[in-house]
Amino acid sequence: DEWTIGDGARVRGVHLYGGGENPGFWLERLGVVATSVCSDVTSITLEEAVDVSLWPSWSFVNGAMGFGNPLESMTAENPIVQMYNWCFEEEIRHMGQALGFEIDRILRHTPRYATLQREVNIPAGVIPANTVVAQAYGWTGMEKDQGRVTIQNTWFISRELPAKEWPIQDHWTISVVGRPCVKITADTPVSLDDPTLMRYPESNTGTIDYVTAMPLMNAIPDVLAMPPGIIYPHMWGANHQRRSATVRRLRTTPR
Repeated sequence: DEWTIGDGARVRGVHLYGGGENPGFWLERLGVVATSVCSDVTSITLEEAVDVSLWPSWSFVNGAMGFGNPLESMTAENPIVQMYNWCFEEEIRHMGQALGFEIDRILRHTPRYATLQREVNIPAGVIPANTVVAQAYGWTGMEKDQGRVTIQNTWFISRELPAKEWPIQDHWTISVVGRPCVKITADTPVSLDDPTLMRYPESNTGTIDYVTAMPLMNAIPDVLAMPPGIIYPHMWGANHQRRSATVRRLRTTPR
């Protein structure tokens, strides 16, 4: 409950601020900013494709993301799948509030998975043959019969997959349908001069580590300068008048 958490933070002098990569940056920050050139927005979509094969933590690659799990285990009852649904459906509702959409339900796209008939060796460990090496999930926040906010995530640990079915190049694409429409495709290479460089050699970190951590680190001074409570990033997007009315209704809702 937003009011319970917010009131508790204010009473105890705590600043509560959430961030990260996705959720956290691409849609909630860059996506909102992208709509600021629009007079009106009909919908916004984030497409993410990320190679996680270089992440060195088995507890994350397998335990948190499900790579290397048997295909039959990735059901709707799997805690990993449930966590994805909870996490990204919350992001969609946040974006609905940010852009003034009245999200009344969220449609879950049918998940897709891929396997290989051989083992895959990655820094985190060995992915057994015939287990999950790629997965794709999607959600669409609906306002009545109109899809307003869509997230499509594709994650993989092998590039030996059919290119027509699986995008195997890291990227984030934000597509805004509005006046005007906006499309932004981004990547975060280690070097613009050497595309083969995948990690920073002096620290053995990848760009995803920075994209996840730095939005939080860079926000610390501004967050601490604000009154205690739930802190939201200050970015103006389209549909501002509509959004302001939504926020006013939220703030005047009886506690």
